[in-house]
Amino acid sequence: MVLSTRRFRPMNFTDILDETFDLFKSNLVVLVGIAAAFYIPVYVLQGAVVGPMLANIQAGSKGAPVGDTTAMLSRYMMGQMPIGILMLLAYCVVTGAVSYAVSQRYLGEPATIGSSYSAVFKRFGALLGTLILSGIVSFAPLFVILVISGILFAAGGAIGIVAGVILCIAAVVFMVMSAVRFSFVVPSVVVEGRAHSDALRRSWNLINGYAGKVIGTSIVVSLVVSIIAGVATAAVGQLIGFVAPLTSVTAQTIIGLVNGVVAAFLNPIGSIVVVLLYYDVRIRKEGFDLQMLARDLAISSGQPVPESEPQPVDHTESPKY
Repeated sequence: MVLSTRRFRPMNFTDILDETFDLFKSNLVVLVGIAAAFYIPVYVLQGAVVGPMLANIQAGSKGAPVGDTTAMLSRYMMGQMPIGILMLLAYCVVTGAVSYAVSQRYLGEPATIGSSYSAVFKRFGALLGTLILSGIVSFAPLFVILVISGILFAAGGAIGIVAGVILCIAAVVFMVMSAVRFSFVVPSVVVEGRAHSDALRRSWNLINGYAGKVIGTSIVVSLVVSIIAGVATAAVGQLIGFVAPLTSVTAQTIIGLVNGVVAAFLNPIGSIVVVLLYYDVRIRKEGFDLQMLARDLAISSGQPVPESEPQPVDHTESPKY
């Protein structure tokens, strides 16, 4: 354990952006290496296996018999299902490992590709289960309400239609609110060692009062990352189209490789933002900066390091920016 060189403090939007790119630049090899080890093989596999199917559907859908298009779409969906499962597993591993590495480096501790993967594999079952549970909690009410709304719409009448619309809006609002409130489930699992409903409650309570800040910061960063990724992949797709048919396995494999490289470079940025927001809220609500100061003072004086258990969340606290 080493003394912290970083000054822990509440951060505003600009501070979080500055800290994000500082952590990204100073830990580029570790973060990109973590993401590349899983994303590149999965994206290459996706491009080689299902990429040509999708390209053929897009190229042949105009004027093609409905039966042929439906058959191609069915084959694509069947091929995409196992790829989707691999993508989910890769996302789980990479997000957990990157979050662990960012947390370690933010706290002034060492982190390598190997140590980050070792930490997340020890918690992989808990992390995967927690992410699946958060998805069920967020999306299950939406499906139920959509079914009820469909029945109301089918019944007809102004009251049924209005009630169906209101229920749909309520379900979407709940889904978005849940997704935001569960933003800290990954740090709760890989940093604090929580799991499942405990991690969901922890994330929900931490974000209480700071949902607006989490939403605003996440939207801005996601837009920037999406624009960069979209421009990069579109440009490469255009270049490849000049030298090889986009429906060929070779072209789609290269596109998959490029998508994997782009994901390896850009996806860690989102994890960095989440981890920084997580510590920012802990500093504001639990005095985490004082806990780190006490830790450093104990280390410098040769005293035992005090335990830093999370303090109860103050639900009445108003957000401070």
